[in-house]
Amino acid sequence: MNVLQALNGLVKPVESGLTTQEWRDRALQTEAKLLRVASQSVALQAENARLRHNWRRQRPTDSQIIHRASGDCLLMFGLFLSGFETTRARCLDELGISKRRWNWARALAQLAGVHDGTDFYSHLAMAEVITRLREGAATAEEQPVLLRGYMPKNGGPTRTAGR
Repeated sequence: MNVLQALNGLVKPVESGLTTQEWRDRALQTEAKLLRVASQSVALQAENARLRHNWRRQRPTDSQIIHRASGDCLLMFGLFLSGFETTRARCLDELGISKRRWNWARALAQLAGVHDGTDFYSHLAMAEVITRLREGAATAEEQPVLLRGYMPKNGGPTRTAGR
């Protein structure tokens, strides 16, 4: 049932003084507007889906990488303080940190001076680690090439951390 048929059954043209033809013309105009709005809505939904897809696929900025690596590094240090190894496998199982994120976090920890490439420094307190990580993140924000210098060259870790 289209809009025209629905209006014909519900509205009587006698009430407002419009003729039947004028009611039909208005109904057709309204139906045409509704169809335009519906087609625009479908087009916008498709464009939103495309934009969401492209947004997910874009590469993160250096700032986003550093921010995420800082949080991951703090989680890894907490795991270290708990007496666990901070290997890639352990961090993936316990913290959900992927290989790439683990490498970025380890690189930031090395840049900040809280990690020697194998393990965290055990003589540092949590407050000192947080301070150094903030300073390291600020340095990495200014010069991202320094952080990239600590990343493994072959895509894998140079050594896995362990005790």
